[in-house]
Amino acid sequence: MSFEAITVIREAEENAKKMIADAEASAKRMIADAEIKGRAGCDAALEKAGSEIGELKEKCIAKANEEETRIGAETETKKAVLTAKSDKQIEKAAMLIVERIVNT
Repeated sequence: MSFEAITVIREAEENAKKMIADAEASAKRMIADAEIKGRAGCDAALEKAGSEIGELKEKCIAKANEEETRIGAETETKKAVLTAKSDKQIEKAAMLIVERIVNT
């Protein structure tokens, strides 16, 4: 082989090695960029989910407070009805006791 042929082959090998190194570096940069974009997407999704959870929590608390008020009002109504009934029964019982005492 002539010196020229060896030089051409050596240059071709060096160019091939440089192209491979450049391709590997480019692939590493692309992977790093994809990881950064992926993390940013995940972070944005987590932030959105956190915000939505906060909104849902506030809605649930508001609804629970409304239910508490409604149930409290219903309970007070039932309590008033039961108190009125028991007062009438106490009056009847007192009248019966007085009647028995008087009749004896």
